[in-house]
Amino acid sequence: MGSGAQPQKQVLDPGQPAHPAILLLATPDGSLRPEFHEWAEDWTYELDEGTLLPAWWPLKHPEDGHTLSHEERVGAFRENLESVLPNPRKRTTTPEDVLKALLFLRTVCGPR
Repeated sequence: MGSGAQPQKQVLDPGQPAHPAILLLATPDGSLRPEFHEWAEDWTYELDEGTLLPAWWPLKHPEDGHTLSHEERVGAFRENLESVLPNPRKRTTTPEDVLKALLFLRTVCGPR
């Protein structure tokens, strides 16, 4: 018999951000950190308290249109954000990196 190990489904902790890099910009309640209020003009994001998932993140799968569970939305957001942030092994992610990544993702994945 082969090992047949199944990948473990990540359990979502409602108090944990969808991606830790979001905490560079926002507080756990979803508000912009005070030191970045000059960015408020670009910060048109409503973030879910706790997970900090942007409210504009798609509710439906882009290919088949099925409604995503909250866990699927958080997982998809995390994966997409990871793909546009700098590689953490090459350099430290900055708040500016996170803002640029969010602006890009909103352009590509946000409401049309």
